[in-house]
Amino acid sequence: RSQKEFVPEWSNLSYWFPQDFISILSKAWGFVHSLDDETKYILIIPLIKVTKYFSYGDEKVHKLHRSKYSLKKIKELLKKNWHREFYSMLEREIRTLLRKVWEYNRLEPKEVNYKIRSGIDALETRLEEDVNILVTSPPYLQAQEYIRSTKLELFWLGYSESYIRNLSKKEIPYREVDRIKIYSEKYYEYRDSIKEDHLRLLYDRYFHAILKIFSALGENVTDYMCIFVGPAKVRTTSIPIDDIIVEHLQEFGWRHEITFVDTIVSRVMFESEINPASGEKDSRIKTEHLVVLKRR
Repeated sequence: RSQKEFVPEWSNLSYWFPQDFISILSKAWGFVHSLDDETKYILIIPLIKVTKYFSYGDEKVHKLHRSKYSLKKIKELLKKNWHREFYSMLEREIRTLLRKVWEYNRLEPKEVNYKIRSGIDALETRLEEDVNILVTSPPYLQAQEYIRSTKLELFWLGYSESYIRNLSKKEIPYREVDRIKIYSEKYYEYRDSIKEDHLRLLYDRYFHAILKIFSALGENVTDYMCIFVGPAKVRTTSIPIDDIIVEHLQEFGWRHEITFVDTIVSRVMFESEINPASGEKDSRIKTEHLVVLKRR
């Protein structure tokens, strides 16, 4: 029942949301945007999830996409008491988040000095001072077009169309990057197996970008670098991104300590038997890896 309203500056707003829903969403977001940061951030995550569900976007697909499923979903919602459904879902998501925060605090995490850097141009960023550990993750090799995938959320968070468009131009591997010398035999081995020019260009841009970033950031890391990455595919070939990173960074004074492997189970949104681009058998990424490197 907020008296404050927030409507995104988005020319395609009515394409992604039924007019009936915009009123309730604008009041919910108006209320959240009026709060102080500490309270706001507790509500933003649940509200983002509910907002996506109440849109024509298919929440089962990474990219922002209208599907038969999502059109049917909205049609069915409009037949129900969707006001009650909206607030019930929001309450459930808030309770879920609070439970997860409680579970985390039960682990008694240690107090540490840390900085979180997000929404930055990593190719142009340097650490302002030495740190003893860096935890980061590059985009997938054929990036999921992250800005396109999250622009619905970005608009409701208050970002402008021009700002979001500018972010898209900075995505790796879709931007031009300076070439560097790459110290990895596997990089060249897998590069030679890529026959299509546009895919080889993406491959080159990706590794020249992320390896340049890790080399530069690593200059100010005194102890450990921890890098989350998955063996993404070019067509149907899995690329050992973690091995390529390790081989390259060994030339810059880093020693590979261990790689932890996590099997992805619940996070798979959908799977296609045939890759529509190649016509060959396809499957989603099965594992994610945490590469731990120690300064020699």
